[in-house]
Amino acid sequence: MKPLIQNIFFVFFVFSALGCTTKSVNSNAPEPSRKPHYIDIEIERLAKQLIDEKRKLADIREAKLQAKATPTNRPPKIPQSAIFSGLETQRTLKCEGCDLKVALQSIAVLLGWDVNSVYEVGRKPAQGVPVTIELNNEPLRIALQQIKMDAGHIMNLRIDPNFKSMLIEYKTLGL
Repeated sequence: MKPLIQNIFFVFFVFSALGCTTKSVNSNAPEPSRKPHYIDIEIERLAKQLIDEKRKLADIREAKLQAKATPTNRPPKIPQSAIFSGLETQRTLKCEGCDLKVALQSIAVLLGWDVNSVYEVGRKPAQGVPVTIELNNEPLRIALQQIKMDAGHIMNLRIDPNFKSMLIEYKTLGL
């Protein structure tokens, strides 16, 4: 009698295990290969919208600060080309949607610096920081202005001509 009960329990266990692995357990669930696809697309779309909104808010904040500042308490504007020589060099550079670090490495090479002289500090966004640079025999300072327009709300850029290096300091974006 005991082996009969064991066989019955074994058969019940096998059927219950096979029943849990069938496709009919959740017939409404999408295929595993398709499930992350539309979620990833939606997350990417929302992340781009969030970055655009943050950029707009940063522009509005900067405009308000400039409007509040009187001519006496505004810091004197120093042209970027006065910081160090080399930014007035006429170059051609086209970089559409490339990563911020790659764009700065290309500028470093155009300045005659080492390609590995660009450093990153802080929490880089997971999707990267895409920037667009279009120079056609224009000064390199314009490329830095274009980078500031694209990614100024995400990072601070420090350029040290003495050490021939660039430091990207990512800001923490609080929601």
